[in-house]
Amino acid sequence: MAEVSSPVLVRPTRVRLGVLAFVCALAMITYLDRACFPNVQDSVLASLGLTHISQLRLPLTAFQLAYALFEVPTGWLGDVFGPKKTLIRIVLWWSFFIALTGFVEKGKGDSANYSDSHQNNSRCPLFSQR
Repeated sequence: MAEVSSPVLVRPTRVRLGVLAFVCALAMITYLDRACFPNVQDSVLASLGLTHISQLRLPLTAFQLAYALFEVPTGWLGDVFGPKKTLIRIVLWWSFFIALTGFVEKGKGDSANYSDSHQNNSRCPLFSQR
């Protein structure tokens, strides 16, 4: 009769703790992005030269709509490509678009004046025609 050997148990490494800390840090950062905006909206309005929060209607709507529309596809991407690759892509794209917000010119955030600023060719300096 053949002897059946039991599988050798390997002690888990500490890498899993690092991954857990990384994922928790990412979750905290994305939460802070969403949750802290009401506390800084007065500063945002002042820095963009706006007078009322309603002037941020279009940018805030775009953010919320994009956030809602990409939740399900992002979950699907996590299932297909794995959470590690998906999280890395999310962080890189998020960082890229956050960096683009630095190119917004003061006073150009008012959606009511979009047609005027568009005709005067005084858009975001990154995309302006020279």
